[in-house]
Amino acid sequence: MMISSLLIFALTDSPRREFTLPPTSIETQYRVSEKNFFDSLPSLLPQRGIVVKTTRPNETPINPATANMRQLLSKTPGIMIWENEGSGQQINISSRGLSPNRSWDFNVRQNGMDIAADPVGYPEAYYTPPMEAVEKIQIIRGGSSLAFGPQIGGTVNFTMKGFESLRGKNGESITTIGGYGLISTYLNYGVKMGKSTFFTSYHQKQNNGWRQNSSVNSKTIYTEFKIPLGARLKLHVYHTFSNNDQQQPGGLNDSLYQINAQKSFRAANYLNIGWHMPQLELQYRSKNTELQWNSFATLGTRLSTAFQTSPINMAGIFVSDQWNNRNIDQDIYRNLAHEFRGKTQMKQVLLRYGARWGNTNLQRQTSLNPSSENSKSFSLDKNRLSRDLNFNSSNTAAYVMSEIPIKSITLAPAVRWEGIWANGSGRASSTQNINFQQSIPSTLLPGFAIEKKWTTTSAFINYFRSYRPVLFSDQFATDSKTLVDSNLKNGRGDQLEAGWRGKIRDRFLFEILAYHLNYQNRITTNTIDLQGQQVPFRTNGGSSRHQGVEFYAEWVAVAQPKFGLSLSQTGAFNFSIYTSGPFAGKRVEYAPKWMIRSSMEAKMGAHSVLLQHQFVDQVFSNAANTFFQTDGLQGNIPAYRVADFSYAFDWGSGKIFAGITNLFNEEYFTRRAGGLPGPGILPADPRNVYVGTRLTF
Repeated sequence: MMISSLLIFALTDSPRREFTLPPTSIETQYRVSEKNFFDSLPSLLPQRGIVVKTTRPNETPINPATANMRQLLSKTPGIMIWENEGSGQQINISSRGLSPNRSWDFNVRQNGMDIAADPVGYPEAYYTPPMEAVEKIQIIRGGSSLAFGPQIGGTVNFTMKGFESLRGKNGESITTIGGYGLISTYLNYGVKMGKSTFFTSYHQKQNNGWRQNSSVNSKTIYTEFKIPLGARLKLHVYHTFSNNDQQQPGGLNDSLYQINAQKSFRAANYLNIGWHMPQLELQYRSKNTELQWNSFATLGTRLSTAFQTSPINMAGIFVSDQWNNRNIDQDIYRNLAHEFRGKTQMKQVLLRYGARWGNTNLQRQTSLNPSSENSKSFSLDKNRLSRDLNFNSSNTAAYVMSEIPIKSITLAPAVRWEGIWANGSGRASSTQNINFQQSIPSTLLPGFAIEKKWTTTSAFINYFRSYRPVLFSDQFATDSKTLVDSNLKNGRGDQLEAGWRGKIRDRFLFEILAYHLNYQNRITTNTIDLQGQQVPFRTNGGSSRHQGVEFYAEWVAVAQPKFGLSLSQTGAFNFSIYTSGPFAGKRVEYAPKWMIRSSMEAKMGAHSVLLQHQFVDQVFSNAANTFFQTDGLQGNIPAYRVADFSYAFDWGSGKIFAGITNLFNEEYFTRRAGGLPGPGILPADPRNVYVGTRLTF
């Protein structure tokens, strides 16, 4: 049944050379590049595919302007994706039964540096770079992710295009138009000035959205300077500015979704995200040592105005936002961090080491919008603040990793030390003032890997520990309905992995991996009875056990100079249940048992075609495994299948894209939201058609 849900096509980028495994599959080689230190990952086993999965958005027929993560990450097994908004401005991914909410169980980075709102207290990825501007996406799981943070899910890094990506050209333009008013434009330009280089890019995207009362208008400007300071020392300076303006249609309950998923009952829900990210990188290289210093900041704002009451109240009566005052929410993020990384080759042993220092500040205010009209106003009424909070945190960390070869076996011990100090104060609601301090002064996170390598295959075992501190956003609900336990505890994860991978005659690439994750003190949201009404309640849901198998296989069926055909399949079986606490025996929310993605890619001369298909099993939206709730906030999310078609004609200096997403117009949804951008069911996008061009000059 599951196998029938797959199919893909994969191609080479030139008819003049033999068809080989596509570059979007697992990266198995340890490479050093000037781009950033992520190309020399301080992993437990850096030459092994388990730790790094890489996607190169511009080297497939997929048009990166669609920003469709189910397509771009189709060859990374086990990735759960919320598809609740088609703008591509925010990714919502997870793995192994963790939460996809703005990817907060991952450490999200750009050019190897933090981009989340607050990596310690509020690690939500409100900003995502436009995929046209991305050179590659790397997902680092396993013990190697301990070099970047304690996150249980691992690390996601977006390496941006730079001067080197022009490959001798002056610049590049990508233009895309599609259904529902999609217009996306990307333009970059680079110049060499002596030994220094300058590169800049501009991206703008507009989309009316397929649902009523929805639209997107985003702009992103990226700039980088690279300046050599001698034979061994280099200075890289980056800056990113992004502004994302959205109208959000709100959620639906099950009845409204069945009648018309395109319908919206929220005419005045708006969101604006502004992001500034200055980044500095200093690299030093000698014969046996590489050192890097990063200093980076995130200066961001999140503004929203919305009527967040459920579309249907508990009595089953429809609730409209007409003539109702809306909440205005304002977040201001100010984050500064410094990271040091190094590696030294000592005879046969490779030593990796690093440290981090960071400080964050988050200010959150909420007031009523004095206007009940359909107006886009983010002006706070300082005299009517219902929430006025200030959070601060400091983070210090250090890690050491080594790789010790003993004939065909590699041993890789690792340890990370993490310390967090946080405090918060202010008014959480009109009736509640808060003043708290949180300290995690000393947490050791060990890791160990062992691998046995043969000529073209290898077997491995990998253990590592990670943890999830109680976040600011865990302690105080952002919507008006959710109640929060005042005694939340930090979560901790212990993971064990074992697997086998390799390639056969350069025509078949495979990896199969079994894992076990024990997640203690997991924070979850369930429903409790309060004065006869069922309301969401956030608390530690006890411990959970996550077990499963992930696999990847890719076969080059035809490898002729002018024709190539490749088939690939990734899959994950995940069985995640709560083992203690009030939900013992219940399935973990948003943890599908089966996820299977298949692709078939073909190339004939300059023409390439890609067909992708995925199956995602049904899940529950809460730990109580509620099957149905009148207001739509909690319940079952049915299994779904969705296919995508992509075509490209590449003549060297240019490319024409065309494609159809959701080829068979599957009606499905992947999320039930308790607050914004809901609340309620958030339908996924229907069939859409796009065309585009890529030109170099």
